[in-house]
This record gives sequence, C-alpha cells and structure tokens, in this order.
Amino acid sequence: MQSSNIENLAVDLDSDDQATVRLLVALDQSHLLAHWPPPGEATEKKRRMLAQARELDASYPGGLRRYLDRARELLAAARRGENPYAGNEPHVPHGRQLTFGSDEFLGAEEVGLSVANRCAFIAVAGGLGERLGFGGIKLAIRAEVATGSCFLQRYLGHVLALQRAGNARSRVNGRAPVIIMTSDGTHTGTRRLLEEHRFFGAAPGQVTLLKQGKVPALSDDRPTIATSVDDSWHIKTKPHGHGDIHALLHQSGLPRQWLNQGVRWLVFHQDTNPLTFYGVPATLGVSEQEFFDMNSVVVPRRPGEAAGGVVRLEQAGRSLTINVEYNQLDPLLRAAGHPEGDAPDASGSSPYPGNINVFVISLESYVRTLDRTGGVIPDFVNPKYADSDRSRFASPARLECMMQDYPKLLEPGARVGFTQFERGVCFSAVKNGLSEAARRQKAGLPPESAATAEADLYALNRRYLSTAGAVVETGPTRAYSGVEVELFPIVLLSQELTVSLAEFLPRVSNVRISARSTLVIDAADVVLDGLVLDGALVVRAVPGARVVIRGLVVRNRGWEVTELEEATDSSDSRAIRGYDFVRHETRLIEITEPGEHIVQT
Repeated sequence: MQSSNIENLAVDLDSDDQATVRLLVALDQSHLLAHWPPPGEATEKKRRMLAQARELDASYPGGLRRYLDRARELLAAARRGENPYAGNEPHVPHGRQLTFGSDEFLGAEEVGLSVANRCAFIAVAGGLGERLGFGGIKLAIRAEVATGSCFLQRYLGHVLALQRAGNARSRVNGRAPVIIMTSDGTHTGTRRLLEEHRFFGAAPGQVTLLKQGKVPALSDDRPTIATSVDDSWHIKTKPHGHGDIHALLHQSGLPRQWLNQGVRWLVFHQDTNPLTFYGVPATLGVSEQEFFDMNSVVVPRRPGEAAGGVVRLEQAGRSLTINVEYNQLDPLLRAAGHPEGDAPDASGSSPYPGNINVFVISLESYVRTLDRTGGVIPDFVNPKYADSDRSRFASPARLECMMQDYPKLLEPGARVGFTQFERGVCFSAVKNGLSEAARRQKAGLPPESAATAEADLYALNRRYLSTAGAVVETGPTRAYSGVEVELFPIVLLSQELTVSLAEFLPRVSNVRISARSTLVIDAADVVLDGLVLDGALVVRAVPGARVVIRGLVVRNRGWEVTELEEATDSSDSRAIRGYDFVRHETRLIEITEPGEHIVQT
C-alpha cells in the first residue's frame, strides 16, 4: 500500500494522531497501519495504537527515530559477530579483597558505618516471579521461612539498621532515601506491599517508586517494529533493562536534592539476593578509603561461569573498568593474545572477579555525570537467531541497557574499582525454579534458587556466631524437590545485631548450638553470655530493651523441615522451595518493656 494511502486512513483523526501516522511512515513502519480499515471504522483502536506509539516515542531519549537508528547499527554489528570490546587490552582492575572477620574487613566496615546515614539506596525491582513459579512480584517472595520475611522487608530492615548505626556514630539524625525502580508489571504490587505493611517501618516519604518504561520489540534487523501475536493493534514491547535507573534518577531531580542534603554515596542493588547488605558497610568503607567514583561488589568467578567479569580495558591511552559479559570475555582475551582465553589463575579462579550487580557510587561524581549525559546508558542488542546465517530472529529482539555499564558515562581519570568478598558473604541470588536449580546443581553450577539462598542466609548468620567464638555444630544436607541444601542449624539474627561484626563479637560467649537447633533473634540489643541450645529458641524484644541471656539451657523438640507435595498456589513462597517448617516446640523469650532484662532460666 502506498504511504499516501495509509496516511489517508487517518483523515478522521486529530492532528496529534495524524502527525504520529506521518512519523511511522517516515520511519518505514507503515506495516503497523497496513491493516487499517477505511476512515470512520475502528477509530478507537487506531487512537489507542497511535497513543501507544507516541508514548514509546516520548519515553526513549531521541525518540523512535533514534531507537531505530541505534537498533539498525547494533543489529548489523551483531550479525557480523563483532565484539564491542575488540581492540582493547584486558587487565585486572584495581580493588580490595576482604576476608570476613579480618582486621582489614573490620576496619573498612567501621569506616563505612560512619557514613551509612549519608547514603541513598536504589533497588532495581522490575521483575515478576514467573520464572521461579511464583505468581507475584519478586520483592514479595519470602527471603526465609523462619520468620516469613519477604525480600522487601529484609531490604528495608537492613537500610534502617544502617541508618541507625550511622546516626549513632555521627550523632546526626539522618534519613536514608530509598528508591525502588518498578515496571508496568510490578509497580502496583510494590506499592500495595509497602502500604499493607506500613512501609516496613520506613518513615513517611522515605521510599520513592520510579517506574521505567518499555521499548518496541523488533521482528528483524531492518529493523521492523513487531506487533503482539494476538492483537495487531498493539505494538509488542519489552523492558529496556535496569540501566534505565540512571536516566530516571536524573529526570526525578532527586540526586541533586540528596547532594544538597548531605548524602554522599549511592548503593545500587537488585531484588532477590538476601546477602546483599552484609557486605555494604565494608564496601562503603573501601569507597571512602580509595576515593572511588564507582566501587563494584564482586565475588571470585569460575572461568566459563555464566557471570560477567570486571575488567580494566586499555585502548589508545584510555582506561575503562567495566563488567564484560561472560560470552564476550573469552573471545576478548583470545583476541588480545591470551590463547588460553577465560582460564583460571593460580588461585583456581578467574583473575577477573565476578560481577553481582551491587555497587556504590559517589553522589558528587554522579550528579556531575548525570548533568553531562542525562544518565543515558549506551544500548546493546542480543538477538536470538533462528538460522545459521543470522537472517531471521527466533523471537523479537529489543535494545537493552545495564545499570553496571555506568562507567561508560564517566570522564577519563575516574576512579573505578572493586571490593571482593567470598560468595557466601554477599551473594546468593534467587533466579531459578526447582527443576532448573536441581539441574544446575548436578552440573556443578550455583543453583541460585529460593532454597539455596535461604540456606546461605542461615549459613552466614551461623558464621557470625562462630566468628564470635560460639560452637555451632554442622547440620545435615538434604534434598528437597531435587535441590540439596543444608538448612540446620537455622540461625537468623536481627539486622541491628549483624550491621557491625566488630560490635557483635563481644556479645557472644560460652554459646553452643546443636546441629538440629533453631535460633531466631528479633531484637536490636541482645547479649548471649552462656547459652546451650538443643531445640528452638526465639527471642523478641521491643526497641529500647536490652536482653542478656546468661547461663541459659534450652532443650525441646524444636523444628523440622518436611518436603512439600507439589503446590498449586503459586503465590505461596514455600512452593518454590519444596519444603516447609514444622514447629514442634519453641522456647519464646518475648520482652515487651524497655530496659535491661536478664534471662537465666
């Protein structure tokens, strides 16, 4: 159909709609309109489609014209198999490796806590739990079954604990802003979760939601904008990626407001890693000590592992420290004269540490960078081809951007580095359902499931006790729905107790916990001065109460874990674990009044 004929189909529409038709025709997207009936027919459907096109044009920097030009350029490079980092010489970046409990760890942690109330915390949480078999937003998934706290509750609990620790050290009553980037699919659910639980103790106005938009899906490398399979009046869209957070923050004006209020650091993280915040204080400390503009939290990475590596790239006198995706790292290394490619060093790990999408950014540097760039992260494309000559897509593609590509916006000379911890100190993601987790575990890969992340959370809490000198027996490893985990002994300490390892250490003496035990402490100020636990003990206390457990012996039937039959309720977080707890008998110590309380019997 002639373009003029297509434009004639819009004569019954208003001037905005007619301008949108002309734009689509000029962008060689006439196919979106080719099925239109004559003027006067299906008018509302036409208006709906054109309104969606205008929204997409407004949401992408430079509009649809820039989006399609960029897509054409990137798809041509992808078809040629180009590596975007070709020509760069890879080097190990500058950073610090911290061992949990070492003097260096404790020192960095204390420095970080001194500025913890001068931070803003940003979570990118635009995902649903469908891949896990959970019928809701990821933030609503239970991070652990011992108390039933969801991920959002735990994140805000950590933020408030850091805020209080920073306030106590600086004697300034600061308030840490919290930003959650949502999507069309998660915005309402996130708002509802916060409101139903009174924002989990956060102050009014402390939590702000920023919703990201979507971009058109592309059916080929011309590129042609795709329509939905079941609705030719609707443009198919996909998320642009969590890199949108930087542009959204710039558009909000919040970073400059925070800077004027004395905020110094931004902490970025993703939505389903229950260990994220245990490494944050020390990472903040390293950022202060090293004057980093950006400091990535990293873990040892196994060569060939499907995780990006943080690399310092050198080319023509310019240095760029950035995450390089695993499928690009090996060919980059080989092209740079390293014939072994992505291989281990003497430690058995890759010399390029693994990215976990947790990082700290200097706010002063960030504001300058956003003012200069608008926070627009360079796109990339990753089409899935249906044939060997890369002429057809197996499914529609789209341009994407990643928040960890922020160093591409920094000026030359910016200080970018890393802080490395053991994986069990800062990273155990929830990415896979039970069957995929079991398959990965059998292949020797991290299962990254709700069950293994919960087990890792208890293991890290046990480590706080053992580092303080407690005797904590080793529990059994059992398989639930094919995924092996070591859940016992279950130990879950409050975020206030674990916010500072140095302050936690003197709280523990003469403690012994058996392999079948459960210890849950939901109180800010607890001293364990003599405890023998063979069963289940839960300690709860109101703010302002100090609980001293002295020479206490607890023996009871405790808790056990039972495997679940196949669950039908996808909103139940237990279903994605394959188990539940049976609480046979529990000793509960509940303190309802402030002041010091000594418990001996």
